[in-house]
Amino acid sequence: MPQLDFATFPTQIFWLCITFLVLYLVMWKVVIPRISGVLEERQSRVENDLERAEKLQLEATSVLAAYEESISDGKLEAQKIIQEATLQIAKSQTQRETEALKSISAMTAEAEGKINAARNDAIADIRTVAAELVQITVLKLSGSEVSKEEALSTVETVNQEPAP
Repeated sequence: MPQLDFATFPTQIFWLCITFLVLYLVMWKVVIPRISGVLEERQSRVENDLERAEKLQLEATSVLAAYEESISDGKLEAQKIIQEATLQIAKSQTQRETEALKSISAMTAEAEGKINAARNDAIADIRTVAAELVQITVLKLSGSEVSKEEALSTVETVNQEPAP
């Protein structure tokens, strides 16, 4: 085997050192800076992403606070609207009740007037009928005729006397 030949050891060691030195220089000047650049870029990207995440988290927190505030404002506004509607309904109902009571009072007064008129008409009719009955009774009992005025005055006299 040529590697184990002691006569070629110094040249093998020389070329080993030169190859090692060239590889070391290539690694030192080319490969390691590229790897360092990639690692630094990756580190800066991670830091930027973390900063962005923190900013987005703060923004999300502020948006959530604004959302909750708008919800509470909406609830308050809804309660105000409900209260206003309730008051309007109560006012409307009170107004309708008042109008209904006025209408009922007017109708009651009108009905009482009609009842009184009907009663007065009935009483007048009763007096007239009673007067006619007196005329007929006197005619049949005594055979003489009584005038309508005399019969009415007799009915009025009897109506004014207190009942026994």
